[in-house]
Amino acid sequence: MEASAEGNPAPAQRRLMVRRLLADYFKLKLRSEERETQVLALRMARSDGRLASGFNESRADCPKMDGPPPPPPPGGALPRPCGVGREPGKLIGYGAAPSQFARVLAGLLKRPVVDATGLSGRYDFELHYTHALPDEAAKPGSGRSEGEGVSIFTALQDQLGLKLSDERRPIPVLVIDNVERPGR
Repeated sequence: MEASAEGNPAPAQRRLMVRRLLADYFKLKLRSEERETQVLALRMARSDGRLASGFNESRADCPKMDGPPPPPPPGGALPRPCGVGREPGKLIGYGAAPSQFARVLAGLLKRPVVDATGLSGRYDFELHYTHALPDEAAKPGSGRSEGEGVSIFTALQDQLGLKLSDERRPIPVLVIDNVERPGR
């Protein structure tokens, strides 16, 4: 399947166009509902509400996500993108909202993560860890014995002043009501 759009639609417009295309081509019918499920809640680790020295309020000038991309600055040098980047054993935030950080953690930990920090700003940070999932600590051939290294859970608390806690919460899920093979 190939599709193109005229002009340069904003990300929200592109998502809507893709939804319509999938609905027409695959007769896809979706609905959203809330289901209570086990999640990890990203919270402040300290009772006094202070963050660790590695989690700092950002001064980055981040463009809005729903509009068109900003024009390149004079000289052609592109600005550093805002958000959370991943490298092996490292998460790097630049002008990142806690909700963005929670989404990246969810992908890394293969579990839903919700932002329960109460923080509304944008932050810069570097998080260094050796393993994200408990079974990665002692994988055959990893060269590590069980328990060796720094888990992402420990790193979050020590380096950023945040923690992940198990909770049951209602979260929005997409339910597929219908999908068909094209051409039927």
